[in-house]
Amino acid sequence: MRIKRSKDFKEWKIEHNKVLFYIILFLIVILLFIVFQIRHLNKEKASEINNATDNNENKMCGGIAGIICPEGYTCDMQGKTYPDASGICVEKISKK
Repeated sequence: MRIKRSKDFKEWKIEHNKVLFYIILFLIVILLFIVFQIRHLNKEKASEINNATDNNENKMCGGIAGIICPEGYTCDMQGKTYPDASGICVEKISKK
């Protein structure tokens, strides 16, 4: 009878570990979803702030927040190539 209890305990332990694995996996997925939603909202808010002012020339763009220039402007990085480089918004030059 003791052998049977030991076997049952091992099976229970394996099932218990599987349940814990799936719970942790579920929590990680939820956490990643929340992080990406917050990041998306921050980008939208930064873009709204950038579009709110009248003078779009010389506004900061790019950077670690990935701020986007308003329509009709482009981000001039001034030769910077590192990943979180920031630049300034300059008016697009139309080619005719």
